[in-house]
Amino acid sequence: MVEEKKKNNKKRKISIITVFLWLLLIVTMSVITIGSIRRQNAVENPVDKVTIKLDMSEIDEEILSAYSSMIESKQFILSRTNSNESIPINFIQKENKVYTYELETVPTKDIELYMSYFDFYEDGKLLENKIRDMFLSSYKEIKVEDLQSEYIFKVRGEKLEVNVLSAQMITTNLEFNNITNIEELPPDFAYVSPLINVGYENGQERYIGIRTSQAKSIMIGSNLRI
Repeated sequence: MVEEKKKNNKKRKISIITVFLWLLLIVTMSVITIGSIRRQNAVENPVDKVTIKLDMSEIDEEILSAYSSMIESKQFILSRTNSNESIPINFIQKENKVYTYELETVPTKDIELYMSYFDFYEDGKLLENKIRDMFLSSYKEIKVEDLQSEYIFKVRGEKLEVNVLSAQMITTNLEFNNITNIEELPPDFAYVSPLINVGYENGQERYIGIRTSQAKSIMIGSNLRI
């Protein structure tokens, strides 16, 4: 009887250990499987939406008002792939001088963002410039494998005020239809955003514009420079 009791106790211990090992194996395999699925999903779907936020807290209110139709349009930020495919970017909202935009689709290829009229900074660093579609624009290259769900840029630009006789014409001092790189611009050229007429008084028209880091002078009429 004693020997049989010992055998039964031994079998019971072996059974408990076996059940424990099986449970441990099941839990381990479940954790590995769930982790693998999550990693696979993370690779396949890194982000489901891409937003761009422009912090314009340093921009003059009159500039924001005068340029609002441009700033809040689909053309203010352009997204292009290397094969020149376009991904539309929609304006979403303005809140406390922070403008939010959203790409209509999540990019599946490397893209470049082009933003005009102002200087654009990321993490305190001024973005480089390129001439694109007749405009001198700040641009950022985004690799699809490094794609983030949100990009934030600080926007800067000095308000430029010009008063001229209504008979005068305002033009930039260069036409650069065939120029594609900043290095090709002459040393005395500097870009100014399109001037906007915001008033008329005593025979003079008042224009405002944005002077960026690239903008040092414009030409008004024939020889007056600012």
